[in-house]
Amino acid sequence: MSHSSYRTTYHRTFGPPVYSPVSSRVGGRYISSSMPTRTVDYRSRSSGPAPRLSYDKVDFSLAEAVNQEFLTTRSNEKRELQELNDRFASFIEKVRYLEQQNSRLTQELGQYKEREQQQGPSGRVNELCQQEMRELRRQLELMGNDRDQTQVERDNLAEDVALLKQRMHYNKTMQLSLPVPD
Repeated sequence: MSHSSYRTTYHRTFGPPVYSPVSSRVGGRYISSSMPTRTVDYRSRSSGPAPRLSYDKVDFSLAEAVNQEFLTTRSNEKRELQELNDRFASFIEKVRYLEQQNSRLTQELGQYKEREQQQGPSGRVNELCQQEMRELRRQLELMGNDRDQTQVERDNLAEDVALLKQRMHYNKTMQLSLPVPD
């Protein structure tokens, strides 16, 4: 599953990020790029006194429903964060394994080169060594490509985790700002 096709609760709730063009001057030329921006609507409160409510007429069922929805969303986000952290940890383990394999293969290649220099060209042995070195180089290149792809996926997951943490922090602050029912 690629990073771009993975949709989080945040994307399902609020939609994709809104991009606005930003231009900057680099080397005498203007370069335009798109960066995600969010607009926030700050509503001013009237300076007059707040209307008095009778406590026998206040219905807290809506606040309870919002609170339940918030708790459900938060638990879903927590579960998603745990899944992302698990995937992130497995990618890190895979990168470490690939780096160890890369190191081992590089060491083997060095040993083969050293043996070749010591023995000199000797017909069939030299041909077999050359063939083995080509195979090891191919494996080394494939592992390097796999490592690079895994690192890109790891970075994408780290961005997803950061966005979810930011969303969870936002929800927490919104919950704290909600009036507490008596």
